[in-house]
Amino acid sequence: MKPSNPKDIVGSRKPPLSTIPPPVLFELGNAMLEGHLKYGGHNWRAMGIRSSVYYDACMRHLAAWWAGEDIDPDSGMSHIVKAIAGLVILRDAQINDKVNDDRPPKSPPDWMNEAKKRTLEVVDRYESVARQPFTESNREEWDQDEAEEISSEVESELPAYQEGCQLLDDSFGPQAMPSLGPCFEERFDNIHDENGGKPPEFFVPDRDEAAARRIEAGLRALARFQEQARKIHTGETPDAVDLDDDQS
Repeated sequence: MKPSNPKDIVGSRKPPLSTIPPPVLFELGNAMLEGHLKYGGHNWRAMGIRSSVYYDACMRHLAAWWAGEDIDPDSGMSHIVKAIAGLVILRDAQINDKVNDDRPPKSPPDWMNEAKKRTLEVVDRYESVARQPFTESNREEWDQDEAEEISSEVESELPAYQEGCQLLDDSFGPQAMPSLGPCFEERFDNIHDENGGKPPEFFVPDRDEAAARRIEAGLRALARFQEQARKIHTGETPDAVDLDDDQS
């Protein structure tokens, strides 16, 4: 074929269909076939449509897809293809003047540009500290990062626990609160259950309010530490740690 073929020169300036991916085009054909069989072919050209109905339908399909559902359970087709079909009908109805335009009153003409400015301000403000988004494609990474971060936060509470244990030893003697181990875990669990899930406040010496607060902080820190460590080591999802809880 010669590069100067007149047909090529003319044809290259006309609307092309070769730019549409055939797999998507045929998926769209099947989605449109479903509508033809259910509602009658080209019904929108005969009876017209309301803009809001097709806007809502398309947004429902897109929202379902964005939330993780790929296939429309009613049709068995892709939510994306169903949304495309809705937009095709809406546009064809516009072209044929068959749309009841029930959109709300127009927004200010420059609202999108204003929104873009605000977006840039937010991006610039957090550019140096922005974290990567948590997505399904990197789930393994953020599961591990979360476990490591929570483990680090739990370890940061250990000094409060150790100080509390030392104060208990000083106040009641070494037998009052055994150190880490099965004996302590059993004793703490029993006290924790008997006290309605609250820290064992009766371990706190009344004569020293500051020491009491540190001891309570230590006991709560240990309880969290043990539970978080157990979850991390067994592969469970650790709870979020609120470091402000015991900073009295």
